[in-house]
Amino acid sequence: MRLEESVLNPLHTILKLLEEIEEIPLTRDSLTNLGNIFKTGGVVAENYHEVIKIIQLIEEWYGIWKINTVGTKYYLIRNTNGEITQ
Repeated sequence: MRLEESVLNPLHTILKLLEEIEEIPLTRDSLTNLGNIFKTGGVVAENYHEVIKIIQLIEEWYGIWKINTVGTKYYLIRNTNGEITQ
């Protein structure tokens, strides 16, 4: 994982997606898309594991979303208790 300079905050894009579809299934396609969104904010993940690590760190630090497990599938859902300031 590497950091690049950026003035964009990718969290707003992801939170908007979570408002529209309520949950994001964590599949290869969605992890690729989430990785691209993080990349716009200057956080470049080299693989799927690093994208998941970024998601987990944001979950731990900010509490704005959580990973929900249903059977063997994982979903990213918005945590209604968490807040993000613009």
